[in-house]
Amino acid sequence: MGLWQRLAVGASLRPVLWTLGLASLLFLGFFNLLGEPVLRNLSGQGMLGSQLIYTPAQALEALEAYGPRGREIFRLLVLSDFLFVPIYTLWLAGLAVRLERGVLVRLALGLLGADWAENIALLVLEQNPTVGLAGVAGVLTLLKWVLLAGVSGGLVFAWRRSRS
Repeated sequence: MGLWQRLAVGASLRPVLWTLGLASLLFLGFFNLLGEPVLRNLSGQGMLGSQLIYTPAQALEALEAYGPRGREIFRLLVLSDFLFVPIYTLWLAGLAVRLERGVLVRLALGLLGADWAENIALLVLEQNPTVGLAGVAGVLTLLKWVLLAGVSGGLVFAWRRSRS
């Protein structure tokens, strides 16, 4: 029995999952209803980490378009994402535990690492905009989205199987 399963034995994860799920929705609201529109209004560019894929040239163009005020907002959004990442990934991992899907727990924890690595790359890129760093940030952003799609799709599949 793995660590997650041992933690779940004899205790209900339901309140924890509800709390993490609601916190995830609040953070998503913050990013999508406040942060992203403000950044887009200032610069005409969206948040780099919100895009599925971007080229190094597109990343450098976005950073240039942000301007000083937009870069401050960009930095704030990336820094706040460090708080959001463990909330949503632990929520996904907790759902995987409930569905007894250990591989999805590991993918969710891998997602945490990929998203934090992306945030570090974006912060370094904002301070030192180079083509190489922009390429690394772009690859990490794509990896984050691929892992998120894999975990989410796996959870839906596991949930549907548990219902039949």
